[in-house]
Amino acid sequence: DVTPQREASQLGAVVQASTEAIVITEPTGGLTEWNAAAERIFGWKREEVIGRTLRFLVAPGEGDLARSIGPRMQRGEPIEGLEIRGQHKD
Repeated sequence: DVTPQREASQLGAVVQASTEAIVITEPTGGLTEWNAAAERIFGWKREEVIGRTLRFLVAPGEGDLARSIGPRMQRGEPIEGLEIRGQHKD
C-alpha cells in the first residue's frame, strides 16, 4: 500500500525532475507550485512567483487565451495540454 504522503512525495519528485515547466495554480489563478524547469525556462525563482497569478508570465498577444483559463479552472474543468507563450524574466 502507498500512503497518501508517500504518493504526494513521489509525485513531487516527478514534478521537480521534469524537463518541462510545470506550474500549478489555485482555481483563482494564484501560483502554488513552480518546478526547477520553470525556473530555468522563465528565469524566475520559485520564491519570486508563488502566490502571484500567471498574468505576469503571459507574453504579449496571449492575453485572451490566458483570460479564458481562469473561468474554466473555477468551474473545475481540467486544463490539459495547454501551450501558451510566456515571457522570460529578463
